[in-house]
Amino acid sequence: MTIKAMTPWKWGRKVVPFREGFLSDAIFPEMNTLFDDMIRGFHAMPFRLEEKRDGFLNPHLDVVEKEKILEVSVELPGMSEKDIDLSINEGVLTIRGEKKHEEEKKEDNVYRRECAYGTFLRTIPLPAEVQEEKINAIFNKGILKITLPKTKETQKKIRHIAVKAA
Repeated sequence: MTIKAMTPWKWGRKVVPFREGFLSDAIFPEMNTLFDDMIRGFHAMPFRLEEKRDGFLNPHLDVVEKEKILEVSVELPGMSEKDIDLSINEGVLTIRGEKKHEEEKKEDNVYRRECAYGTFLRTIPLPAEVQEEKINAIFNKGILKITLPKTKETQKKIRHIAVKAA
C-alpha cells in the first residue's frame, strides 16, 4: 500500500483536516499509556514487591474461587505478620501493610546504612458471600494465605451446567 493511499486527504491540497492540539491532547497520552503497559513487569523478579510512586508497594496476589471457599494468596517477602493488617467490610477484603528495611554495615573504614520504607493497600471485592467469623489467615515464609469459607446459601446457588459436543 502506498503512502498516498493511506492519507485521508488528497495530495496537492493545502488544507489538512487536523484539529489544533490533537496530537498532544489525544495521541501522546494514549501512546505513553500503551508503552507503559507494554513494558511493565519486565524488571520485576518473582517474589518481589514492585515499588510504585510515593513509597507505595504493589504486592502480587492470586484469588481462587473453589466450590466451598475463596483462597487469597499474597506475596509479602521480607515482612512479618506484625506488619500486616487484614479487614473485611461489606464484601470487600482489605489488606494493608508497611515494609521497613534497615541495614547497617561497619567494616574498617567503610560505614554503610540503608533504609527502605513502603506501604501498600489492596482491596479485593469478593465474588461471593463469606462466613466472616470463620476466615483464616496464615503467614508463612513471605506468603500470606487467606481462606474465606462461602456461606451455605452461596454454595447452594452454584449450578453446574453440562456441556455437550455438537
